[in-house]
Amino acid sequence: MSFLAKSAVAATLTLVSGAVLASSYANESKFSINGKDMQVTETSMRFLSTPDNTAPLLVEDITDGLGKKTPGFKVMLMTRAISTAYNARQKDDGTVEALKTVHRGGKVLFGIPVKNGQMQLNEAKVLSLGLISDDGKTFTINNKDTRPSGEQKFNNDSKVSQLSYKLNSLSFPNLVAGERVGGGVNYQLSVVVDGVKYDVSANTVFPVVEPKGQPKHLKAFPAKENVFKAN
Repeated sequence: MSFLAKSAVAATLTLVSGAVLASSYANESKFSINGKDMQVTETSMRFLSTPDNTAPLLVEDITDGLGKKTPGFKVMLMTRAISTAYNARQKDDGTVEALKTVHRGGKVLFGIPVKNGQMQLNEAKVLSLGLISDDGKTFTINNKDTRPSGEQKFNNDSKVSQLSYKLNSLSFPNLVAGERVGGGVNYQLSVVVDGVKYDVSANTVFPVVEPKGQPKHLKAFPAKENVFKAN
């Protein structure tokens, strides 16, 4: 059996078991910088998927060569405050879509080992981070404009330390049926990046689920060395 075929089988087993063991979720998403709470609006999920977007993709090595070769899933959790402007962004191919402005929040890329068709959440590794802050930016409410976008505080040269995290629960919606809402997550993460402490957590159902199954997406979820070494 090819690795891709094994991937589909493993993903199916994982989704079936996830449906049976799905946890109950609250409606909580939190983000703080140096202990200061920064209001966020949602936690969504993005993940590498099979080409037909019906299951998470079992990659051969979630560490991208940075650690012991480990098959598993790559799942990105995004706990953020965002604003959406309807049909305000034109893509390179000419199509028009909503323009999303990210104000603040944390984006965490998890590599989750899969063994015998089961996600090993207790063995998950943090592969990469995204940390957005609009702290200090001024804005006057005028009933017309949206708040300014935040600034990315993480890069490949950032010093990452004191990384601690726990992925308690993760479940997918019915991807085969085309669902892109549902499932959920319960997780916590704390990290110091360039001397600043960030805390991000969620216990919530996903309002948005984005499978990424095109060939170009295979390189869009890379593990970052400075983050991986902090595990």
